[in-house]
Amino acid sequence: ICLVGQFSRIAKRFMSHFDFLPINGQCIHIVPSYKLLGGITERDSLLGPELHHRYSDVSACISPFRKFVVAKSNLTNKDALTLADSMLTSSLMFNCHTWTVLTKSQSRKLSGRMASVYAAATNDRVTFLGDTCVKRNDAQVFFHAGKANASRYMRLHRLLFLPRILRNASDALLALIDASVHVVGSYPHMLLQDLQWIPTHSFKLAGRPAPASVPEYLELALSKPWKALVKQAFYDDLRMYHDSVAIDVLHSQCRNLHNHAGMFVPEFARTADTHIEPVTRYLCYELECGETFASATGWHSHRRCVHKHVP
Repeated sequence: ICLVGQFSRIAKRFMSHFDFLPINGQCIHIVPSYKLLGGITERDSLLGPELHHRYSDVSACISPFRKFVVAKSNLTNKDALTLADSMLTSSLMFNCHTWTVLTKSQSRKLSGRMASVYAAATNDRVTFLGDTCVKRNDAQVFFHAGKANASRYMRLHRLLFLPRILRNASDALLALIDASVHVVGSYPHMLLQDLQWIPTHSFKLAGRPAPASVPEYLELALSKPWKALVKQAFYDDLRMYHDSVAIDVLHSQCRNLHNHAGMFVPEFARTADTHIEPVTRYLCYELECGETFASATGWHSHRRCVHKHVP
């Protein structure tokens, strides 16, 4: 439980004089720090020290992993990535489904460490375009490894962890989650955003209105298809993310070719991504196709069905 938003400092100062806090008839104990699954949550709700410790540990292990595991074994890229996930990524992102108040800078650092791990496993951080050596950015590393960045990774694990909270959490915690769902930066607020994200990437829930509160999806979260539903939405979103990265790489190569030839550099439209403003029409860039679509869903469905693009 983290205190964020307006008047949070006053609330922290007020709560420092008490040992417990009554909420909806439930007694919530107040402690200076709390240890959960190997991670320590401080009273000030800051994740900085914990994340900095994980950055340092993973960075120190990347070089030995590349020298003594990847270089001295004949593993395929798929096996090397699986090993990297089990040895390094799991240590970096352990218990990430409970994190709150994560800043954009911390999220970018987490994605950067994950990209370094995957680049060490596949040895493809550097590529050559003709005689020029080019270093791939983090998004291109995720694309070539077929992996998700930190924000998508945490969203997947939060949604998969939701049924466990509903079945095993105390009544006091569930009451507090329901009371703080509209506090920006809180765990229930992030969970509500995740639930609103599912219908945009799930064909089964495409016609269902976005949930206005967490209880609207609790019955679905406790059902058997929940895990398959979340993973299907995750892979659809991941496919769209990788497609946008691939198109950006193609456009960058076209710009470089025009620059080297001394020709006019054309302006290319950006494709649909969760972090990019959508355009009014979506053009299929496959050779001799040229089909246009009014929505990103139709564009990606066309690529999967006609051109057989799969993750």
